[in-house]
Amino acid sequence: MRTFLIDTDTASDDAVAILMALAAPDVRVAALTTVAGNVGLEQATRNALYTAETAGSDVPVFKGAAAPLVRRHEDAFWFHGRDGFGDRGFAAPRRGAERENAVDALVRLAEAEPGLTLVTLGPLTNIALALARDPGFARRIGRCVVMAAPPAVRATSRRPPNTTSGSIRKPRGAYSARNCRSR
Repeated sequence: MRTFLIDTDTASDDAVAILMALAAPDVRVAALTTVAGNVGLEQATRNALYTAETAGSDVPVFKGAAAPLVRRHEDAFWFHGRDGFGDRGFAAPRRGAERENAVDALVRLAEAEPGLTLVTLGPLTNIALALARDPGFARRIGRCVVMAAPPAVRATSRRPPNTTSGSIRKPRGAYSARNCRSR
């Protein structure tokens, strides 16, 4: 059984990945942590809770960074809609996020379950903050799966409108996470 810790800026693309992970018989999702990205933090958290509820899961959801480390937040409303789900008017989730902050949860869960798989679906702001708080965080992660823009896009200031925004919009967080010493 693989244990996943999923960090997400939950819009429609992330919701599909979360649903797949929650349905996989060989995966246990320990938690979802949310970050501002495609949508703001409150909407990303609401979407993560709604997605878990849709899957029949009570996986804990923790709210994280509401803004990038250095610059202002830029959403992707033009692509995902204002609610991240194409403005379909889905009902509010029945439960709320946990009280613990996502960064604290990331550090705690990596400590409690060394070797887990960290899946990052959005900006790496929470991960950079976890590394700043606990430099040993990276050593406790067994595998890291990152959804990010292709290398050719990262190297330019121009990005095609259909590229993923995780590392494009939050280069400081991506740089911090990429340059940690994991072993």
